[in-house]
Amino acid sequence: MIALAMLAGVFILAIGILVGRLLAALRPALPKQPKPVCGCTHHYSVHDPKGDMRCNVAIYVGSTYRGKCACLRYSGPVPLPEYFATEIAREAGE
Repeated sequence: MIALAMLAGVFILAIGILVGRLLAALRPALPKQPKPVCGCTHHYSVHDPKGDMRCNVAIYVGSTYRGKCACLRYSGPVPLPEYFATEIAREAGE
């Protein structure tokens, strides 16, 4: 009798897993986040954050060095501002 109850529980668990996977496959995919790229199509991280935001990517055509990217300003989405915050536990007196 106990073995029959355990078998029924395993069957119910298997049906739940199967239904969960099928429903997850039917959900629409999340839209992709826009990448922070400049007008020169280089990533934001290659632009110098200090000064005039000059692009630091070296341009190669084949194996010939053509110089640095001429982009001077970042023209992509505005990144979130960076703030410094002290630890909350230290402020709470812990």
